[in-house]
Amino acid sequence: MGYTSLFFRERDLTPGQAEETAAAVLQNFGYTRFDPFSGIPGRAYPQTTKLFIAPPLAGWVRVLAEAINDDIVLALSEKAGLVYARLEGSQGSIDAWRDRAHLDLQADYGITAEKITVIQPPPKASGDWMDALPDEIKAMQKHPQQAAKMIDRLSGSLLAKAGGGDQREQAMALLSSDAEADWSSAAGKTILSTLAALGIQNGISPDFATLRDAYALHARRKRRPGAKLLPGDENTLESVPNALQYLPVYAGKG
Repeated sequence: MGYTSLFFRERDLTPGQAEETAAAVLQNFGYTRFDPFSGIPGRAYPQTTKLFIAPPLAGWVRVLAEAINDDIVLALSEKAGLVYARLEGSQGSIDAWRDRAHLDLQADYGITAEKITVIQPPPKASGDWMDALPDEIKAMQKHPQQAAKMIDRLSGSLLAKAGGGDQREQAMALLSSDAEADWSSAAGKTILSTLAALGIQNGISPDFATLRDAYALHARRKRRPGAKLLPGDENTLESVPNALQYLPVYAGKG
């Protein structure tokens, strides 16, 4: 999965204000907010925008996005200045916007070439979980209709046992995931060094997928404290122990 994050100065938007602003902007774009973590299956929307607002850190509020339309980013910039970073494979960029106008990171945020140092990318996990899947499953990435039929069959059995309302969509996202963010690429290093120069300390961790899975499990544990943990659940819970401090803003339309 690629990387997409927005950053607001906390003095401009607190996490609660960022949540309200994002929800209002999405509503203006025709989206309806929904809660996929309630444990109750809900409507499946053809088009969705999924965000998490992080707790503030060092004066910045991060908004993690699975993906986001540029028009929505520009609409958010009308409420407060923001830094917009995205990385898909080795292709990416980082820039800033306010009132739909592109800002100069050097002039408006005080970043100079001397402040940007080479930041080593985070270590990459050995192996890719997709490599461990059978060839016929990996092939379904290229055949989304076939994958959808398989997920529909599973959703009535295995996925339903997980107790959440977003399992089908998450499973489809895994099979159709975009290129993983390559932090060792030139674009990745530029984003890392720029975030460091801005003093943004929570720039890339956790990633959206890790947070989404941890939040879903923490929410389920809160609803059902006595529920038995499945293999791997402990690691998921520990991956983002404060997941419930993040504010989800999920919305769909169509």
